[in-house]
Amino acid sequence: MRMLAVFTIVAAGFCLLAANPRDSVPPDGYDVVEAYRIYDVVLSHAATNTALVIQEETEATVAVSEWCLSAEAKQEFKTSIEDYARANERPRRLQQQLRIDQPYQLVSSDTIKSILAGTDWAGFKQRYPGSGGYFAMSAVGFNADKTHAIASSAYVCGGRCGHAGLHLLKKFEGNWKLVAGTASRVKCSIVF
Repeated sequence: MRMLAVFTIVAAGFCLLAANPRDSVPPDGYDVVEAYRIYDVVLSHAATNTALVIQEETEATVAVSEWCLSAEAKQEFKTSIEDYARANERPRRLQQQLRIDQPYQLVSSDTIKSILAGTDWAGFKQRYPGSGGYFAMSAVGFNADKTHAIASSAYVCGGRCGHAGLHLLKKFEGNWKLVAGTASRVKCSIVF
């Protein structure tokens, strides 16, 4: 009898995990206008002249850890880093608000996963010719007056093809710019 009770509790726990409401509720729309200006800058530095495929849901591809940023960057971007952690507690759904030169398409992570599961990269490249892969963007962390920002992005182009990293940005004269010397301030970019 005791074994049956333990089994019932364990089975109920698995059912609760399987029915996690976070998995079944679609992400809220991400409507932070300044975040799209950050994406414009990041994508303009990473993009090619072909159509871009961008994962529709935000995803923090790089966590901000103790070893990730220089002491100077941690201090200067402290409130932006805290906001980044809050903003990325759950995925958000990107909107068609980018102002980039390249045409782009927002594609759900479920669609991307299903294409890659069924056909691998050949199917992806057939469905999105010229894209080469897809971008995933985090939600953006800002300081209180929105003059400092931190975001992460990833570009995935195959099983062992892609890169991910953090981006530090500052607003100068009303325009967002990547921070000069970011390579010396950010130590957790990944190439795969």
